[in-house]
Amino acid sequence: MSIEFRCHQCGKLLRVADETAGRQAKCPACGVVQQIPAASAAPMEPPVRAVPPSAAPAGDPFGAMPLPPPKPGGEQNPYQSPPSYPGQAAYGFAGGEAHAAPYRRTPIDIGDVLTRTWEIYKDQMWMCIGCVVLCGVINYAAQFVVQIVNTGMEAAQLPIGVFLSVNILLLIGQLVFQVWIGIGQTMLLLKIARGEAASIGMIFEGGRYLLQTILASLVFGLGLLAIIAICGIAGGLAYLATKEPAAGIGVFVLTYLVPGIYASLTFMQYFYLIVDRDLGAIESLTASREITQGNKLSIFAVGLIGGLLYLAGALVCCVGAIFTGPYVVLSFTVMYLLMSGGQPAARFHR
Repeated sequence: MSIEFRCHQCGKLLRVADETAGRQAKCPACGVVQQIPAASAAPMEPPVRAVPPSAAPAGDPFGAMPLPPPKPGGEQNPYQSPPSYPGQAAYGFAGGEAHAAPYRRTPIDIGDVLTRTWEIYKDQMWMCIGCVVLCGVINYAAQFVVQIVNTGMEAAQLPIGVFLSVNILLLIGQLVFQVWIGIGQTMLLLKIARGEAASIGMIFEGGRYLLQTILASLVFGLGLLAIIAICGIAGGLAYLATKEPAAGIGVFVLTYLVPGIYASLTFMQYFYLIVDRDLGAIESLTASREITQGNKLSIFAVGLIGGLLYLAGALVCCVGAIFTGPYVVLSFTVMYLLMSGGQPAARFHR
């Protein structure tokens, strides 16, 4: 059995175990701390005790800040949200588990995305920089190892078949490794964006999402290859008609830009949806198509602004990119949270 009651502040349905009656719990939706009522015969709409509303703790509304002192003999926060709790997907879990509840497509505003990102980045600048820089260094080290192996095989003058086979295996291994590190980086940035406790070690914890991420990436990549093939045929026909290579290349580029960019804007959120919601490969692509409806121009604008910011940082002796790059990556994470109905921490600091 369990106790079901509604938050007296926001009306969300909450569910806890029977033995937690009388203890303090915090609503994951609005952050208000309240007392758990006794078990009721009508679990869906039980009477809620008249407890004066408590102010949500400043800072992290998802549980990073301490709750008021517990009752004698009680736990600090015994609240356990049910798997089917409505709207749970918009909020973070203390343990970092993927969210199980449905996402909510939400229109986003460019200025809101950039402002919220800046508020979070100011508070967690060094964690963001450390995450992005460390992942970059790890990926570069993996690439360097591949180059050393290739150089050693060339020096050994191995047969061309052996050389190509090993080279292909190394390339596949490197790509899988980069995906793994990318998943860990995304896990960490989602924690930061939600205002939850995060540690650098999370970048090595992405193994559980590796298979579906690779599968989704393969499906997405095959879709782009199909677009490239169709546009390549159009470019080839233009070349045959004009005998001018420039005409063929021009037609290929022009015909690829619109469908290629559109496909990227539509489906690229699959990566976040897998890591954040533990969706399957096809399910994540379908969900990405849904949450990007009405948001494609905003996504394109945020990406364009982010590219310009990164370029501006790179022009400052490349040192500025250390600061602008993490902000840009974090802005993509905040943008995903907003368009899927999540709540970045910046909302509670404004």
